Amino acid sequence: MYNSLKIPSCLAILSLCGGCYMNKAMVQPWNDEYSPGSKDDYWTPSKKALSQRTIVALERIIPDSDEPLTLGEILNIALSNNPDTQQTWAQARQAAAHYGQSQSSALPSITGEFEYFRTRASSFFATNSAGGSTTGASAGTSTGTSSTGPSTGNQIFVTTFSQWGPQLHLTYNLFDFGKRRATSEAARQALFFADFTHNREIQTVLQITTTDYYNALYQQQLLTALIADVETAQITLDAANLGLNAGVKNLSDVLQARTQLLQYEIDLVEQRQQIVVSVSDLLNNMGLPANLPIKLEEIPDVTPTEEDLPSLEELISVAMQSRPDFLASGADLRAKEFTLKAAKREVYPSFNYLLDFGKTYYNGGLNDKYDYTSSFSLSMPIFRGYYYRNDIKMAEANVVEAEGKLKQQELELVKDVTTARYNIKIAFDALKFAKQYLASAAEQYKVALSEYKAGTADILTVVSAQSSLADARARLAKSTQGWFDALANLTYAIGAAASPPANIQQEFQ
Repeated sequence: MYNSLKIPSCLAILSLCGGCYMNKAMVQPWNDEYSPGSKDDYWTPSKKALSQRTIVALERIIPDSDEPLTLGEILNIALSNNPDTQQTWAQARQAAAHYGQSQSSALPSITGEFEYFRTRASSFFATNSAGGSTTGASAGTSTGTSSTGPSTGNQIFVTTFSQWGPQLHLTYNLFDFGKRRATSEAARQALFFADFTHNREIQTVLQITTTDYYNALYQQQLLTALIADVETAQITLDAANLGLNAGVKNLSDVLQARTQLLQYEIDLVEQRQQIVVSVSDLLNNMGLPANLPIKLEEIPDVTPTEEDLPSLEELISVAMQSRPDFLASGADLRAKEFTLKAAKREVYPSFNYLLDFGKTYYNGGLNDKYDYTSSFSLSMPIFRGYYYRNDIKMAEANVVEAEGKLKQQELELVKDVTTARYNIKIAFDALKFAKQYLASAAEQYKVALSEYKAGTADILTVVSAQSSLADARARLAKSTQGWFDALANLTYAIGAAASPPANIQQEFQ
């Protein structure tokens, strides 16, 4: 008997221990290895914590070339490496898998199992025989022993019984009044929401990277302007020194010119820091380490022509058909509506089919050849503590919330498009006047310096013209950046970087 119990007992113990994993966190979760000792202490990482992988290899690095990177190359690198698009892409794929999973209930569910069953049980019998014991088997299906009490004549029969065999289970939901379809449709709309969200994230990365790119170019152009300001101030100082040495100018002119020169030199030093910051921001949004060397083109010298923009109503109409975040809000509303529909159908009956098929073996080599159970059932929820009622109310509230988000998204869309379109006109005028301002300031400084050398103007006139020239250079750099930013913002506002599906109107009718 011991040998007959040894193997099943060992298997049971191994099965129990195989599912266990223990460490001292079970009894001491606040141990210093797992958490800080107090609110003002640092947590000291263990060797195991420090051994975790913390570095992820970048998929794409800057191309090996001495040529400056174009905006297109920068955007390609950003889309390849930016972690935000990686997350939304993974979320879209999760939603696609969930949508596929939601349709699983439309097919039968089939499971297989193999069961081994062994038991040792005792039975009590009242007899008239004297004491004794016997050992035997029961019809080849069980083995056992019996014993008889010497005084009472009662008998205990111990039976050891084994059976095993494979089983196949099939369940199929035949009809549920549309609950399954509504649940699957809600998952499909949730998939659309995730896909549109990913599209918008791509547009966001493109817009942010483009803005960072032109900001870095602006900082470089501003550095070039400050270098020119230093050179201009040096020319003024040289003219003042020449007049002082000739005895026609006084020392105050030299000090005034030198003060202006030092001011521009300080601005030049500070501007070099701004270039490092702007390039670091660009590299970060490209998904690259901020310490990588990178070469950028110079900001282009553009002279935009005044062209008629589409009307505001036309741009808003385009945005409503192409902006992924607005379309995502519509999909979210549809998902909530189908979730409400599914919640209302939870209280309807469900018609199911069940089939169990298998073969069972017993002690002594006996078996039943095959066995099966086939049944149809109709189930209907009656009461679950107001669960279904509150589930419907919660789904109704979610629909109202989604409607509010869609309205808010529409207002944001109209505001963004309106502002972006207006800013195009402002940026165009600012760039046009900045070019005229620079030409006029340069001519003013040239005239003032000539008059100063001729003795018909004082140093203040020259310094004032010099300051205007420096301001004109800076404004031209800023206006050029503003023009490109305005174009990028209008593109982002109308969602032009994403092409809507051809049947988008049908999807949301």
